[in-house]
Amino acid sequence: MSTHGLERQSAEGRDAATSAFALPTGTNLLPNGSFELGGYYQFDGYWQRPTGWGEFYNPLTLGLVYLRQHPKRLPAAGRFPEVPHGRQCAQVPLEQDEQDEWRGHLTSPMIQVKPGQAYVLSLSARSDVAGAKLRPRLWTRPLDWKEPEDRDYFDYHETNSAPQGEEVEVNHGWQRYEFPLMILSWRENSVVDIAVSGEEAGDVMIDEVQLEEGSRATPFQARHPVEAAIEDRRGQQMCKLFRMDEPLTLHLPIYNDAATAHTGGIVIVVERMDGSTVLEEAMTDPIPPGHSEVVFARDFGLVGDFVARVFAPDGTEIGANRYQFRSVPVIPENAQFIIVSRAGAAEQVPAERVWLPWNNEENWYADPPQGLTITDAGNIYVAFDKNRLLKTRDGGRSWEALPATRQALGVCRDGTLINVDREREGESLSVYRSADEGESWVLAGVLGRKDSYCETVTELGDGPLVTVLPADPNRCHRSTDGGKTWSPGFPVCPGGEAHITELQSGRLLCVARYRPPMPRYQWDMWLQYPSSLWWFTRGGSGGYGSHLKCVLLADSDDGGKTWSNVRRGTFIMETMHGSAVQLPDGRLVLLHVSRAVSPGGGTWAKVSSDEGKSWDVERYYMNASPAYAGYSASCVLPPHLADGDPGMILTVAGERARGDYPARAQAVRWRPL
Repeated sequence: MSTHGLERQSAEGRDAATSAFALPTGTNLLPNGSFELGGYYQFDGYWQRPTGWGEFYNPLTLGLVYLRQHPKRLPAAGRFPEVPHGRQCAQVPLEQDEQDEWRGHLTSPMIQVKPGQAYVLSLSARSDVAGAKLRPRLWTRPLDWKEPEDRDYFDYHETNSAPQGEEVEVNHGWQRYEFPLMILSWRENSVVDIAVSGEEAGDVMIDEVQLEEGSRATPFQARHPVEAAIEDRRGQQMCKLFRMDEPLTLHLPIYNDAATAHTGGIVIVVERMDGSTVLEEAMTDPIPPGHSEVVFARDFGLVGDFVARVFAPDGTEIGANRYQFRSVPVIPENAQFIIVSRAGAAEQVPAERVWLPWNNEENWYADPPQGLTITDAGNIYVAFDKNRLLKTRDGGRSWEALPATRQALGVCRDGTLINVDREREGESLSVYRSADEGESWVLAGVLGRKDSYCETVTELGDGPLVTVLPADPNRCHRSTDGGKTWSPGFPVCPGGEAHITELQSGRLLCVARYRPPMPRYQWDMWLQYPSSLWWFTRGGSGGYGSHLKCVLLADSDDGGKTWSNVRRGTFIMETMHGSAVQLPDGRLVLLHVSRAVSPGGGTWAKVSSDEGKSWDVERYYMNASPAYAGYSASCVLPPHLADGDPGMILTVAGERARGDYPARAQAVRWRPL
């Protein structure tokens, strides 16, 4: 079942339905058409918008945010005297645009329509603004209020994909308007867009919006006699984020449009994003006429992305919106466990966790180079900056901080540290080696690139050094003489922040962070990731394109000279900056940082038995940062540095500074199942 929009009910289903929630033939297709849901409470000093209306959480309206056309002030639902229906109406503010004209929009939830079908839109409106006007439009393609000059004629022709009604004047008193509209495009998803304008600042009031099949409007009636909304009123910055150890608490405003109580009750359903049900509960209390509210609070305990919906007992969806949310793992900072989830069900897995003797006093970063190397002497080094080198002799149980003057970007098995940097802007990259744990450095050679930078260096089993430098695309450079000379760059894949892991077969696996170009009209991809909607619609960290970040994988079977089989290792919002290690049994473990939620983000991992072609269902959570997740580095420990058995992973996970939390890092010793 789709998680976007509201399903169209068949004529057969409407005729056969007998419950109080049935949608009779010719009835309103628009949920919350009288705006009785929403606007009950204030948030940040503003009345809330009517539920489902004026939002940018569907594939047809989401692009307005990226195009920076969304209103600064959203339409509100408020209680006004003498509204035509119920007690509330929509209040659409007029804003001054780039042409100094006063305009506003009220967009509906996404509904499904029939191609080739005639419809009639009816509504009531009033305004005290001089010269107020109104014109509706029925969009079947993504909304764009500034039609581009290079638009495709067929796709953009208003009578094909976005038919509009006649513009009408709006008077001081309430008046009913009708607009015949015809769907000519062969598309089923649609949004009603009511455009308003005037000669000055002010508001246009709208009520009783109804879209129905045919050419003549009938008197207004609600889409269902009882409709409900789902809201979260905690007032948190990211109000669609829950912790797995807290109750799932939802407020359900309900409006019964009938004059008598409804005795059928409602059903709350929570689904995974694939449509499978994880919670279903009937609430059977009678629903009084008019406005009422139910608070739904239940222990949840699952991890992942979910959507909550409201149904009638007969299975008819009566919710004016669908509430998407993410439940994040909870891992105390000194917990001796990690979290593993299977299809959302979470459990603790024993692990060892210690904090490193390091914090960043210069800036907010906590990002180590991805790879950890175990030297012949059994030491492991990690460097978050150029000032300190962290060292463990016992597989990560304890650490010491050593002074340094350069950041170690790679470690050889004999303990030699590698740094690649430039002394001055515009110079080629120089390669430095240290044989005394970073106390002194010797110039080893020059990597002739002036247009890039280095993040990690890997020593292969037969001795060569390899690194991938960001470019368009990333390019792999090889050195067979300890860094003195380097090969030309071999194309790998798009992106940056890449790291190479050598697998047991000799194949090289590159893991790279990638942010692809923004696809103009594929907005629905964001709707698969509930927490991304908040960030996307408000600009979030990294800007709008940040939400396309993922991790790419690429293979090389000739030591890094040619690369193929480029594929996604993570998907949108899962999210970025990764590395991989291979267990003794051949399984591949991909680790990456997730910042799709904050707080609660961290280093996540998943396992593949076929070198990244497919992935097991389990998801592993190393940490849950109370601040902002940094990057991580990992290696597989030999038995003598682990607990005597093979297959233990050491992961060093950074946490960037935010608020009262400094930049810091922890080491986690853990095992996949």
